[in-house]
Amino acid sequence: MGKHPHSIPEHAAAAWAVRRFSIGDMDGFRAGAGVRYIGKTWDGADLLATPAYTLVDALIALDQGQWRYALNATNLFDKKYIATCLERGDCWYGERRQVMASATYRW
Repeated sequence: MGKHPHSIPEHAAAAWAVRRFSIGDMDGFRAGAGVRYIGKTWDGADLLATPAYTLVDALIALDQGQWRYALNATNLFDKKYIATCLERGDCWYGERRQVMASATYRW
C-alpha cells in the first residue's frame, strides 16, 4: 500500500496549436503542432522508475468542400524513449515516428 500505480505518471501535460491559412487563392489549409509531456512512472513496486519524456506531433491538412485531406505525424523527431518498465526489469521502448495520410468525407 502507498506505492505508485504501475505505469501511471504523476504528471502529464499536452498542448496543441493549429493555424488556418491560404495559399494564393486557395483557402482551407491548416497546420498544427503539439507537445506531449509524460512524467516519470513506476513499476508498481516502486523499485524501477521510467524516466519522463516529451514528444512532438504535427499536422498539415486541406479542407475542400466536404473533403479533408490530412497528414499527421506522431513523435515527429523519432525520439527513442522507454515507455514503461516492469518490476522484474522488463522495459519497452515507446512508439517510433508514425506518419498517417487520410482522406475524409464529411456528410
